Amino acid sequence: MGATFELSVMFVSVRRVLRHLRSFHLISALLALTTALVLTGCSAAKLAYNNAPDLSYWWIDSYLDLGDAQGAKLRTDLATLHGWHRQNELPLYIGTLENLRRLAPDNVTPEQACNLGEGLKARYQNLLNQAEPALLSLAQNTKAEQLAHLKQKFEKHNKKWRAEWMEGSSTDRTARRQKQLVDRIEMLYGRIEAPQLAVLRASLANSGFDADWRYREMVRRQQDTLATLRQVVDGQLNEPALKAQVRALTASTIESPDPGYRDYSTKMTLESCRTLAEMHNSTNPAQRRTLIDKLQAYETDARILAAVGR
Repeated sequence: MGATFELSVMFVSVRRVLRHLRSFHLISALLALTTALVLTGCSAAKLAYNNAPDLSYWWIDSYLDLGDAQGAKLRTDLATLHGWHRQNELPLYIGTLENLRRLAPDNVTPEQACNLGEGLKARYQNLLNQAEPALLSLAQNTKAEQLAHLKQKFEKHNKKWRAEWMEGSSTDRTARRQKQLVDRIEMLYGRIEAPQLAVLRASLANSGFDADWRYREMVRRQQDTLATLRQVVDGQLNEPALKAQVRALTASTIESPDPGYRDYSTKMTLESCRTLAEMHNSTNPAQRRTLIDKLQAYETDARILAAVGR
């Protein structure tokens, strides 16, 4: 599944958001959580956005087992980042939701779907830039025992990921992908019908999805993170060098340094844009009305969230 299609159906439960985040390397985890929760429309997710610093802290602590001083600094940094995000970024997401609502009654093109993904990628880049001081502080205070803990967590996650996406029959894996997509689409359009299911099945049958590519990229991100933190633990990086390393790590979440993976990612994005457009265009007026109503509700929720603290 390509990044654009996933972004377009990110209105998911908090539990699903947290599961999705495990595919990112540690350096971008707190950013992805905050970004994803912005686009979650249910009451539980509104509560989660308001408590995003605590949720982010809990998730990062599970990977690094933070000490008291580290934890206190991270909590302060996360609260600052969250306040900036609420004031500066949420209004931009409201604009995105308004645009989606205006597009919803009509058929859409793959290009329009891709433009949505590009817009959200820009928001993520802005968040990365703003979070750089917090990420730098987190990295430069990592201890040897925390590095070992992080490595174990990565290995545990990778084992589960292989079991779900690389082992078993191809039929089972395809069925799992179809169920994921159906669940996400039904959160926006209500119950899907035969035309939408036909689009999804055709897309999956002809998909260029390659679990090996996804796995290699995931492991590359993890290894890059571990290598950087190992240099920190060994005292090999001064602050300017570490800042450059952290910046490179965060940049690699948006554009992989592996040209082969970049080509694969581009192809999957285009595939996802086509699938999203075809799926939306196959919906009936009642399904589009459901989508419009939900987008309006998400927009209302986002406005309420943005108004907190003003």
